[in-house]
Amino acid sequence: MAQLYCDEDFSLPVTEELRRLGHDLLTIQQAGQANRRVTDSAVLAFAVARLWPHVLSNAVDPGWVPTKMGGLSAPGDLEQGATTQVWLAVSDDRDAKVSGRYFYHKRTRVAHPAASDVTVQNGFLAACEQLTGVRLASAVRT
Repeated sequence: MAQLYCDEDFSLPVTEELRRLGHDLLTIQQAGQANRRVTDSAVLAFAVARLWPHVLSNAVDPGWVPTKMGGLSAPGDLEQGATTQVWLAVSDDRDAKVSGRYFYHKRTRVAHPAASDVTVQNGFLAACEQLTGVRLASAVRT
């Protein structure tokens, strides 16, 4: 079974189900790493970028914006939070035509090193497959 590091994006029911399925999980609370996290979206985006090199796949941090999840007291601008996603999706800008990057407000940031770790990616994909019954096939011939 996979050893996984679970951040705030993993809900308690998902964490409990992964443990029930036999996966070894370390939560950010257990590791004392709250707010120093590797996001599941970055792990997935980087895995897709690796397995599907002809597809542009990036991770985006919209910031802490006022939504149901972020709460009304979040200091960020909701519109600015979506700007990067729109830019990556429709722009002809050379800086937007990249893959396997982590963005915050249209600027590349350094992602947590675990997001680029192939072992972490494969463990995450295996857990997703076990939970959903759907396997992410590779477009890369090995």
